Amino acid sequence: DANHNSPSNKSWTMNKASSSISCKTVDYNGNSQSLVNSSSGCASYSNNTRTAAGSQTVTCNGDSNHNNSTCTGTVNKVAATLSCSNKTYSGSSQTACSCSGGTIGGTYAATNAGTYTASCTGDANHNSPSNKSWTMNKASLSCPGTASKSVNYSGGSQSYTGNNCPSGSSGSNATGTNVGTYYGYCTADSNHVFSSTCTRAKLTINKVAAGIICKNPTWNGSQQNIVLDYSGCTPSNHLQTNAGTYSVTCTGDANHNSVTVTCGIGKAVAGIICKNPRYTGSRQNIVQDYSGCTPSNNWQTNIGSYNVTCKGDANHNDTPTVVCSIQP
Repeated sequence: DANHNSPSNKSWTMNKASSSISCKTVDYNGNSQSLVNSSSGCASYSNNTRTAAGSQTVTCNGDSNHNNSTCTGTVNKVAATLSCSNKTYSGSSQTACSCSGGTIGGTYAATNAGTYTASCTGDANHNSPSNKSWTMNKASLSCPGTASKSVNYSGGSQSYTGNNCPSGSSGSNATGTNVGTYYGYCTADSNHVFSSTCTRAKLTINKVAAGIICKNPTWNGSQQNIVLDYSGCTPSNHLQTNAGTYSVTCTGDANHNSVTVTCGIGKAVAGIICKNPRYTGSRQNIVQDYSGCTPSNNWQTNIGSYNVTCKGDANHNDTPTVVCSIQP
C-alpha cells in the first residue's frame, strides 16, 4: 500500500491425501477372482486378481490427489473330494474310489473281497479330506441242493459225495461208520458266500440184523449156554438147565436190530441094564439098574424072556426095548 514496499513472492504445497484399500479372502473356485473388497482414492489396481490358492499384495494406484496404498488378499484352499462306492467280487480288479482336487492313494482298487481304506492327498489348491473305507463284497453262490443215499451198516467207514459244489466253493463228503445220518457241505471260499448253510449230501446208515447161532447142547444136569455165538447184540434167556426149547432174544446194539431165535437143550439117552435073575418061584425085578427113565414090564415070576421098556423123563429119551429074562 502507500506505506509499504512489496515483499518477494512465496511458494506453498497442497499435499496428496492417503488413499485407502481393503482386500478380501475368497475360496478357490478354479477361476480368476478379484481380491479387492473396497477402496477410495484409487485410480487403478495392480495385482488385484488371483486364481490359485495363496496370498498376494494388491496395490491401489492413487489418483492425482491421493498416494498409493496396499493390502493383502487371499484365496483359501478348499477340500478335495474323495468318493468311494462298494463293489462285488468279480475275479478282476475293480476301482472303487476317485479323488477330485488331489491325488488318489491308499487302497482304492482291489480284486479280492474285503474292506479297504482309500486316501486323497490334496493338491496346491485343495486340502486333503478324511480317508474313506469301502468294501469289496463277496459274490453270492447258489447251493446245488442235497442228494440223499441210504446204506446198511457195514462196520467200516462209508462216504457219499452228493451234488457237485459250484466254482468258488469246496465240498466235503458225508462220511460215517455207525448207524445215523451224516451230511456233506459246500463251503464258500474267501471271495464268495452262500445265503445259508449249503448241504450237498445226506448219507443215512441203517441198522442191520444182529447175528446169533444156537448151540443146542444135550442135557447134562448142569446149567448150559444154549447159544454158540452172537454178534452185534446181547443175548438173554440163553442159560438153561432142563431139556426143551427156549426163545432167546439178542438185543441189538446201536448198529444192529434185535433178533429172536429158538434154541434148545436136547434130551439125553436114558440107560437100562438087565439083571436076568434065576427062577425062585417069586415075583422078581428083572432089571439091574436104570437112569433117566421109568421101566415097565420089569417084574416077572416065570422063567422066560421079556421085553422091557424104560420111559424117559423130561430130560431123557425113551430107551429102546431091551430083552431081560428069568433064568432056570
